[in-house]
Amino acid sequence: MNKNLDEVMHTVLKEYSFFGYVAHKMNKQASTDIKTSGHKITNGNITLYFNEQVLKTNSPIQNLLMIVHEISHIVLMHPLRRDGRENNLWMIACDMAVNTMFPEMKNYCKDYIFPGTFNILGSTVFLEEGKEAEWYYNKLSE
Repeated sequence: MNKNLDEVMHTVLKEYSFFGYVAHKMNKQASTDIKTSGHKITNGNITLYFNEQVLKTNSPIQNLLMIVHEISHIVLMHPLRRDGRENNLWMIACDMAVNTMFPEMKNYCKDYIFPGTFNILGSTVFLEEGKEAEWYYNKLSE
């Protein structure tokens, strides 16, 4: 495994033991085809993908939150709950649901999407924090 990822996984296990345990069961794979990190479920096997360059340039807390973010999608079963919904909008809704679980993400993960006030197709929409992905999806698709 990648040295930087080993360090992040150790921190995940120490800081978020439940997520660390889940991550321990996942396959891990470096990929330059992914912007930061991602996950995939194939035949019941879960793979956590990460961009090595991002691990090298992020701060330790950013790496910790990035990996916990991806693990959260698996724990919350987001890939299995898509249920025919439009993929890009579903991914945004899932990210909003996950990112509000970890308040420190707002301080360290500036590129992540969070609920709030949006202008969508000329209408102002307010999305509150702490909702599930389906709620965000429904609001975003109204």
